[in-house]
Amino acid sequence: MGTSDGFEGVEFTDERYQVEHSLVSNSYHVCDTDGDVLLEADERSFDHRGELPFRDETGDEVFRLEPGNVDSDYFVVPADSDSPQVIVEEDLSFLQHRWNIRRGTDERLVAVVEAAGPSVEFFRYYVPMMGVLPHTYTIEDADGTRVGTLSRQFGLAEKYVLSIDPVDGLPRETLVAAAISVDILDSR
Repeated sequence: MGTSDGFEGVEFTDERYQVEHSLVSNSYHVCDTDGDVLLEADERSFDHRGELPFRDETGDEVFRLEPGNVDSDYFVVPADSDSPQVIVEEDLSFLQHRWNIRRGTDERLVAVVEAAGPSVEFFRYYVPMMGVLPHTYTIEDADGTRVGTLSRQFGLAEKYVLSIDPVDGLPRETLVAAAISVDILDSR
């Protein structure tokens, strides 16, 4: 099973990452501050069960995003396990996109990822061609302390800067996997 603080095969030791979503190939790349690819996912590889594998630079699966038990829940499951390490739970509300991040073992809330700015969200989702507007997700721990951001850069290509502050007892790998999953799920 994944390590107690992350996933086998990849380490997230930086505080900043570049997340790139190619609209042409519908693939994702997560790079460290040196530009090295840590993870790749290709949405075309979503299988009939709705699973999306994330692979390391050698092509080995590190974890997968799969549908949960409820329509608005998704699991982040280590490659060598059938048990979710992270539960990504959509918390639906008008004009506000919010995702609760829970530990897979005990379903304890560990973080919240929320889109900033309801007016920007309105234009992004309801006005044609406004999806290119830059936007930011804030990441807070269970106590409401900001621990990171996922900020889209302006442009036709989707590029995000993911910043994660060190948090005692909250693995960076968990937050990185959750933030990437939220971006993928929010864009569907």
